[in-house]
Amino acid sequence: MPSLIDFNPLKSIAIPNIGRVVPNGLVLVIGPNSAGKTQLLRDVQGRVLGKPRELVVCDEIEISRPPSLSPLLDVLLAENHISRRVDNNNNLFIDTQVPEFGGDSSNWSLLEGQVQSYFAHPVSIGKTRREGISDKFLG
Repeated sequence: MPSLIDFNPLKSIAIPNIGRVVPNGLVLVIGPNSAGKTQLLRDVQGRVLGKPRELVVCDEIEISRPPSLSPLLDVLLAENHISRRVDNNNNLFIDTQVPEFGGDSSNWSLLEGQVQSYFAHPVSIGKTRREGISDKFLG
């Protein structure tokens, strides 16, 4: 069975005055206080999670989605990141088992159909604050 690392959606990050970074394995982000390390991670997190927000530090973040959602859900279930449940009306839900990084401590729950729909048609994401370059979504 594949592991969660096999589904890494992050392909490259374009950072001003540095260039394009292609993450491969462990990537270390270092710098002085107020250099933008946390904001860089927020930019990446927002893009990977499909949140509609402007990029602040990065010029561009290139992500891709796996061809099918089912193998990813299987890995998330096996690693106890999510669970499935059926309500009294036979609706199938996906529930998180761990709080969202950087969010509150509450977990979320979505209809599996909503998750499938989002996966098939990702949210349109805004532009960068500095240069107006939009993200690239690869098939």
